[in-house]
Amino acid sequence: MSQNSLHEIISLISLDSTDIPHIHVYGLPKRRLNEVVKAIREKEKITCIEVNCLLVETSTKTFLSEISHTTSKLKADSLESLISSLENWYENNKSGQILFLLTHAEALAKFKDLNWLTVFFSMCRNCFSCSIRCKIVTVSNMPWSKIGLLEMVSQPIQFQLKNFTREEIVKEIYTELEYPENFVNIVLKTVFNHCRDLEELIFMVKRTAQKFIKSGGDPSNFQANDWKSLDLILKTVKEDLFYRLDEPLSNFRNTVELPYLTKFVLIASYCASYNPISTDERFFTKGRDKNRRRAVNNRTQVVEKLHEIGPKPFELRRLFFIYLFFVKSFGKHNEKLENLPTVDINGQISQLCHLGLISRVSAPANLDLPKFRCDASLEFANEIARSLDIKDENEQSRLRDYLFDFASE
Repeated sequence: MSQNSLHEIISLISLDSTDIPHIHVYGLPKRRLNEVVKAIREKEKITCIEVNCLLVETSTKTFLSEISHTTSKLKADSLESLISSLENWYENNKSGQILFLLTHAEALAKFKDLNWLTVFFSMCRNCFSCSIRCKIVTVSNMPWSKIGLLEMVSQPIQFQLKNFTREEIVKEIYTELEYPENFVNIVLKTVFNHCRDLEELIFMVKRTAQKFIKSGGDPSNFQANDWKSLDLILKTVKEDLFYRLDEPLSNFRNTVELPYLTKFVLIASYCASYNPISTDERFFTKGRDKNRRRAVNNRTQVVEKLHEIGPKPFELRRLFFIYLFFVKSFGKHNEKLENLPTVDINGQISQLCHLGLISRVSAPANLDLPKFRCDASLEFANEIARSLDIKDENEQSRLRDYLFDFASE
């Protein structure tokens, strides 16, 4: 932030006047808010009592406890004892000043006792018999008027901290990481529309530079002919921004551990999404092998492959039919699966929907005939099939034997 804005805030805090008991500083840039907090903490002749409102929640007792833990100069068993301790402190420290610094003030919106807060915020103005130097500074990412009903509690003087401009961000990143502006600008061009937070952008530039160094590049001496190798890294930079992965997102699902029966639900959903309904009897009945060969030999017309046009929705009843086939054919401990026709698979479906492997395509109000779609990739489905021993003697997945697109291959 500009030195002028910071100087104005600190000067206003240092005033002896009690006409301005409450100052609210807000804005989205975390670094600028932290600069204000740091400057207040380092101000001489000011005893700063800091309270993190995120820890306070809705409890007045916790609020007072935070004050007591910050300083031993004040007794804060209750609001009355806090006011009494402040009066005693000022009698012994005529030249000193106490400042209550409330960070993350947006959390006060959950505070239930507004009358208690009103008394607390007004104590610097009219709760003492003598003129004192006591102020409250609240710091938040929101303006005071937007934090619940707090506008009824106090009406502070407000300072808004503006966002960093693109030029300022490039300058800050260059100062901290010392990478050339052309390298920084290329990374920012990829993520700037999705993220404006300076700390996040510094992280992204640093992470991209580390990957670029591993590939044999040098971000400190970035040249135009290095663009191709950097472009491959930039294709995954958004995944780094949102998921913080040490490997590509495409490999993430291969590491997901699913419960045993949930894996069968996933395999069944994949077959339901990528097989025509008319082929279910051929693939998922006892005489499957004979029927499948006959179906393949009789297929004379060219049919568009479902793996080229994408997954199709399926009904719950159809999914359950295919699920029973796979469990009875490949499930271990079949003697424990005798009651499968009465098993409720809605729990497994809900779990797979939460993981993004299955999605519901029907309206939420449609409870009678809900429809779903499998969003898992063929590679991931093959991995799950192998883990269920749906594989041949070469440890290769046999899932393709149950998919119409590959039946003729």
